[in-house]
This record gives sequence, structure tokens and C-alpha cells, in this order.
Amino acid sequence: MVFLEQLRQAARLARNGRNLTLSDSRRLLSCPGAASGALELVVRVMGEVLGRRPVFHGPGAAMASFDEAWLVRLHTALMERDVDSVALLVGRRVPRALRRSFLDLLRAVDPHGTSVPDEAG
Repeated sequence: MVFLEQLRQAARLARNGRNLTLSDSRRLLSCPGAASGALELVVRVMGEVLGRRPVFHGPGAAMASFDEAWLVRLHTALMERDVDSVALLVGRRVPRALRRSFLDLLRAVDPHGTSVPDEAG
């Protein structure tokens, strides 16, 4: 569960910053070297994406929150190019207008450059 711990670390760092919109995150991601902070950007836009404040536990916590587990499953589906799972996971929680931008941001986190066809968004 390396990704889960990375996610929790990013959430810890993001607590010190303000929440962002997906538009803000796209602008920030276009800056040189910004891809290294993409996971923190994902955490900072989660309020907009979910319509509520997400739940992230501290590093080393024994249980994953629903939001953490959802992001881990979504990241895994992206890495495995599992379009059906991505469509299901995103379709249940992310408003249609935000899906493409949110998936683009999550792809920036993936070091393998996984691409998901547009049907998922």
C-alpha cells in the first residue's frame, strides 16, 4: 500500500495550503516540475470533486477511510488500464462536468503515463 501512504503524506502536506479548484490545479500542473506535487493537488481538489471535505487518516493508520480506499482503487484501475472500473468509480462520485479534468490530474500522478480512453469520462 505504498500509494496509500503517499496519499496520506500528500494530505498531511495539503492541510497547510488552501483548497483548489480543478482549474487552479491545471494551471499549477502546467508549471515546470509541478508533476512531482500532483498527488498533493489531487488531495487539494477533492472537496470540489466530492462536494464535501474528504477524509484522510494520518500516515501509518491501520484502516483506510472510504475516500482513501476509493482513490487507491481508482489509481490502481488507471494503472491497469481498467476502463470499466475507472468509469464505475468516477461515475459514482464525480460530477460529469469534472470527470475529464479530474482524470487528467490523476494521470499526472501515475509515473507510467497510463492513458484512459474518453469513455471513462
